[in-house]
Amino acid sequence: MKKTGAMSIIWTWFGFKELDHKQKYIICKICQATVIARRGNTSTLLYHLKTKHVVEHEESQKMHSPQMPSQVERKKLALHTRRPQSRKHFLKALLMIKRISSGLT
Repeated sequence: MKKTGAMSIIWTWFGFKELDHKQKYIICKICQATVIARRGNTSTLLYHLKTKHVVEHEESQKMHSPQMPSQVERKKLALHTRRPQSRKHFLKALLMIKRISSGLT
């Protein structure tokens, strides 16, 4: 059974038994092991995938969306996105945003 309201990509490899309507016991879809994750924390699930199913873990890392920019990157972004004085400044700021979001800077 799929996790209701799941946001993390990790739930691709985990789920629940059909009769577990309270979604209390997490099951690895690969090896059928029961994995404990308290309060919806997915760290244990990721650790299970990393240690028991290396290929799937690598796949999960590729599927992960890029991380949010760090505080320093956000400050740089703010400096470059303040009311551009010209089209040239606007395009430069837009390029900076794309670089930060793709992790190139």
